[in-house]
Amino acid sequence: MIDAVALVPAAGSLPEYCDVQGHALTSPPVDANDKGVQFEVKMPSAWNKKFLMHGNGGFGGNIQNAYSTIVTPDVDGNTFPSGYGLDRGYTIAATDTGHVGSSNIDATGFRNADGTQNVDRIINFAYRGVHITAVAAKSIMSAYYNQKPIHAYIMSESNGGRQGLIEAQRYPLDFDGVIAGAPAWKLVENIARFITMQQSQFPTYPPVNPVISIPLSAAVANETMKQCDAQDGIVDNIISDPLHCLFIPAIALPTFTSQQVATLNNIYSPVFVNGKFIVSRYLPGYESSTEHLAFGLGLGSPYAFGFNVPTIDYAFAIGTLQYMVYNDPNYILNDFDINTHLNDLFISPSGVNAKQMLDADNTNLSSFIKHGGKIIIIHGLADWTVPPGESIEYYLRTISDPNNSYSDYLRLYFVPGLFHFAIPGLTTGHDANAPTHIQALTTLENWVEKGVSPKALVASRINSSNNVDMTRLVCPYPLMAKLKPGLDASNPNITNSATNFSCIYYFGLSDN
Repeated sequence: MIDAVALVPAAGSLPEYCDVQGHALTSPPVDANDKGVQFEVKMPSAWNKKFLMHGNGGFGGNIQNAYSTIVTPDVDGNTFPSGYGLDRGYTIAATDTGHVGSSNIDATGFRNADGTQNVDRIINFAYRGVHITAVAAKSIMSAYYNQKPIHAYIMSESNGGRQGLIEAQRYPLDFDGVIAGAPAWKLVENIARFITMQQSQFPTYPPVNPVISIPLSAAVANETMKQCDAQDGIVDNIISDPLHCLFIPAIALPTFTSQQVATLNNIYSPVFVNGKFIVSRYLPGYESSTEHLAFGLGLGSPYAFGFNVPTIDYAFAIGTLQYMVYNDPNYILNDFDINTHLNDLFISPSGVNAKQMLDADNTNLSSFIKHGGKIIIIHGLADWTVPPGESIEYYLRTISDPNNSYSDYLRLYFVPGLFHFAIPGLTTGHDANAPTHIQALTTLENWVEKGVSPKALVASRINSSNNVDMTRLVCPYPLMAKLKPGLDASNPNITNSATNFSCIYYFGLSDN
């Protein structure tokens, strides 16, 4: 159902476009405000005949949040994320994923006012909301332009990256290409990662006393930089190869207490339950960054993000337990025992099969591949929300799936110094020294539309004057950028240019 239509005049870098807001009910409304899956479609008057869908980070719940969840902006003369694709002539669309939240760390929308759990909204969040929006957007475009889009893409990060992968798996004809930034494809297992880390960092309730304080995080960051920076052969305050950096907290930080060492070991170790691998480890580096403090260690204020939580990852963990698993808003994180309660995450006591709904773990992409679909995964090596090893696991499992006959359809790129994603007004999403801007959408367009198979990409660092002052080669996994032999690794004029690097086989396997 269409709720509102408006012609929006051009402003700044954004062109004139027709804004359409609508909704689709997937079950009888529980109250007068229940609109099911809400969506927005923005159609530029000067249309490039293509469609770009924006996914949602976190729990979704807000259309506007979707527009800011973009992994790495293009720097080829187009404005991302401020232009959202409109400035390139794309029709763009986004959804609230079928529930309303005050922010994307708000899971209260999965519970009705009468206290009952709304499983329909969980299904919409899991996979149905994006599909409904994609179908509706294409229908609206066809009516408005009297023409279907010639190509359709979905681009987002974190849960939005998961949405892109689950679209390729469940609805392979919705999109021709996917850019999945740090995809939380094992979302349920990733929640287990959040739970164990946050329990280790905040062992008492309420969670106001972190084991690794801000001053201690600085000590850890100094030591990991000292030990890991030169792993790639260049000392440049960029940790480019944390996968191979052997950082042992008990040895590197002899003044730390056994509890502090145990918390760091939890962070830098995969999660195993009863001998079974569950989820990958986080990699050493940048521990005192605002990003790592905000997502994992705490910013010093006990409830910095509302919802009585000290970190963003804590919010995802407790939100999942309270509203998806136990339907109890008073449930306490410390009461969850990973060794005995893990199956509750997979299938809740009320019968909600969260793993089946939420995990994008079907590696059979044959239908997506058959119609020419392409996937680019971009993951920051400094990500402390979705471990980089998770993308390695997905890549290896997918290319090994016998249903996917040999085809050129998948690329994985790791970016040094790239965190999870930017938090407006708080973090930039990357370390200041690191080059993180990549022509991701342009690369996907060339692959899908022109058959130009992507090889190494070039990441750029943008300075305060909005100029590129450094470039670095970003190679497709399992390749890694290394300085060409014979060049001076101590000369920034050499190491700051991507032309002086080449790709070699170097990266390791996943943690499982």
